Amino acid sequence: HTDMQEAEDFGYVKKFTKDSNGFLHGTAPVTNIGVFSYALPNGTIRRELRLPAEVFHPDSIASLKQVPLTNDHPREGVSPTTAKELSVGSIGDGVTNDAYKLYAPICVTDAETIAQIQDGKRALSCGYTCDLEDNAGNWNGIAYDVIQRNIRYNHVAVVDKGRAGDEAIMRLDSVQTITNQKQDSNMKKLTIDSVEVEVSEAVANHVAKLDSAIAQSKADSAKLADSDRKSDE
Repeated sequence: HTDMQEAEDFGYVKKFTKDSNGFLHGTAPVTNIGVFSYALPNGTIRRELRLPAEVFHPDSIASLKQVPLTNDHPREGVSPTTAKELSVGSIGDGVTNDAYKLYAPICVTDAETIAQIQDGKRALSCGYTCDLEDNAGNWNGIAYDVIQRNIRYNHVAVVDKGRAGDEAIMRLDSVQTITNQKQDSNMKKLTIDSVEVEVSEAVANHVAKLDSAIAQSKADSAKLADSDRKSDE
């Protein structure tokens, strides 16, 4: 697994610095392969597999080049009518990848967003469309429900916490490194198939109720089996 220091050594990652105009430039990982968990409106969780063949497909990578950078995800995708309002910068052409991640050059031009990044808001999250192939299975020991196909990017968002994990962040000089403690108070951490995901409080409560019902069912079954054993004696 290529860690952040190795990625920096190989030129994949470049720390973010200001140019003479005050714009912020750098290169950072924006997404990766693996199984991502998504909370659905009905309270269930769908695990979506992002295969290397899809994430690193030339057409998918090409769609990431020059997309707008946004501050948080917009309610809908960025379009020509909303780009002026939503864009706080852009992604460059030099998108690269190693065996696990996509790296992109980023330019941040909006003063408020630059200030928030320097204050610790540095996670990155991609906004994209894809086709979902209903083909459940197991990938490297992790269960998934569907496979993402034909991934096409619309924007990259600067967020408090992204799905690609702690490595999908913008790195500044070490003296400026600040741990951002801001989290959505309504989000809960949940472990699914040994993978920790962040879900809404409603989803977490729903899963907790299911776990409780399963545990109670197992306890009742054990009591019944014990009762039957004693009656046989």
